[in-house]
Amino acid sequence: MFSVAVLQYLPNNFTVKAPGADVGASAEVIMGKIGDPCESTGDKKHRLLVVEDDELVRVTLELMLRPHYDVCSVDSISAAQPILQENAVSPETDKFAVVLCDFTLGDGTASDLYDWMKQEVPSFTHRFALMTGGMSGLGDHSVSFSESAPRLEKPFTTQHVISVVTECLARRDAA
Repeated sequence: MFSVAVLQYLPNNFTVKAPGADVGASAEVIMGKIGDPCESTGDKKHRLLVVEDDELVRVTLELMLRPHYDVCSVDSISAAQPILQENAVSPETDKFAVVLCDFTLGDGTASDLYDWMKQEVPSFTHRFALMTGGMSGLGDHSVSFSESAPRLEKPFTTQHVISVVTECLARRDAA
């Protein structure tokens, strides 16, 4: 099992513990420079958009996912919307295969982003996955997400994250 422990975080400078690396090795040593959080490397099969306002969770997800996927991460709905609009007109091979969104964000909820996507970029709604610390906090929104979005419950493991992404990829391919 692959696991990452974030020991220290500074902007564009991560100190992590990971298999095959010395304790405290930088992310550059482990997986190459992170660089622009939304710059496509072009060498991964699927692109993912992570919308998470908690910096530590966002960075941890990047570290877990970047070895397998091309990851773009943002910290708000307002940052995600223009990226999704621009990406919606991209060729299919460049589009986000999965949008993984935390339920509670500083400028709204995953429900707000999902409702906006239904209106503005409907092709992405079947690529949506909900990330939450517990379904009990969803209140009235739990019904709208109950059948529509795979869920990633916090805390999570790398294997669980990959399984939710795989579920989203299958939904996208079936649509």
